This record gives sequence, C-alpha cells and structure tokens, in this order.
Amino acid sequence: VAGGMCAAVLDTAIGGAAWTLMDEDEDVLTVDLRTEFHRSARPGTLRAEGWVVQRNRRVVFCAAELFQDGELVASSRCTQIVRRAT
Repeated sequence: VAGGMCAAVLDTAIGGAAWTLMDEDEDVLTVDLRTEFHRSARPGTLRAEGWVVQRNRRVVFCAAELFQDGELVASSRCTQIVRRAT
C-alpha cells in the first residue's frame, strides 16, 4: 500500500478528531503533517485512530495511528490552524 495513501488516511483521522472541537463558524486547515512508517501496509483493512493532543484558540495539535491486523503500521502528528468558516 502506498505511503501517501497511509498518510492521507492518518490526516483524515486527525481532521475528524479536530472537527469534534470546532464551533459552527470554525474549520481547520492542516499546516504540518509528520508521518512515521513503522512497517509495510498490505492490501486489506486498515484502521486509523485520531485524537486531539491540545487545542488553543488558533492552533490544534493532533496525533493518529494506523493499524493493520492489530499491528501499528504508521503514526502521525499534525498541527492545524483554526479558521473562521466563510
């Protein structure tokens, strides 16, 4: 499985976690995403878990992990900025 696809899944999990803390007039934009690949992913089911590490007024720090068959495949940390939705 391509590393870019794994990073996209992790970014989606992170975005979903951050979204749970947004007000109706806010959204987030990923400005930094660091991904570490721990082992090769194979075709099949992947499961991502994302969570918020800390939220400030203008910045959200998040993390996520990607698993396959119970083993850690990749992990990410991310910085997102909070924007007023237009």
